[in-house]
Amino acid sequence: GGANLRGGDMFSQAALEHLADFRLARVTIPLREGRPVSLEGVLRLAEIPFLEARFLAGRLPLERIDPDIPWTITSPLGTTILCLQARFAGIRGERGVRLETLGVSSNDDPRRHFRVDAPVALARRAPLPSGGVGEPIDAGDVNLSVTGLRFTTSASLKCGERLALEIHFPGETGWGVRCEGEVVRISGKGEGRREAALRFVELEAGALEGIRLFCLAEKFRSVPDRVALLGDLLRPDGV
Repeated sequence: GGANLRGGDMFSQAALEHLADFRLARVTIPLREGRPVSLEGVLRLAEIPFLEARFLAGRLPLERIDPDIPWTITSPLGTTILCLQARFAGIRGERGVRLETLGVSSNDDPRRHFRVDAPVALARRAPLPSGGVGEPIDAGDVNLSVTGLRFTTSASLKCGERLALEIHFPGETGWGVRCEGEVVRISGKGEGRREAALRFVELEAGALEGIRLFCLAEKFRSVPDRVALLGDLLRPDGV
């Protein structure tokens, strides 16, 4: 569970210390049209309740931001995840924005937020425990955790629909796991690609550990890239 911090106590002491300097964060930016954009950037507390966020040059969709919908921000804080809701409050420099904090919470179950962008393939299959080869699903930008996955697709899916899936991991061995999940969210309107979020409701034996180990390996594999990203984000404008 988590503890919500409101009003004068919006930021805990741990959060204040964490945000005293720029920290890596995942920021979900709502747009006027289409699905939200998720960017990795850095975040710090300017003066309560205002935050400063910076991104790589050219990544911010400034002309398309919906100012009426709060942004969602997550940042690892020790063994917890710091989660913030904030309102767009202006542009700072060439690559930054000013945000007004609306709410702060912390989640003491980091496994629910331990997500990776995963180069995996998805296929529909017969419900567990039967076997059979699955039919590939048009799925891109897959984001995976031990509790579910998120992906973009042109397939026709509905909220509440239950899917039996095979998740195929990259590599010469071509290993994978079978699972069943429920579609809990569909983002985007009209035709074309939409984002679907799926919560796992049943996993075959060993699948949970397999997903956890894969996510862990992907996290460690991305560490050098994240160090380089942090250096690029903290470089002064114009350099």
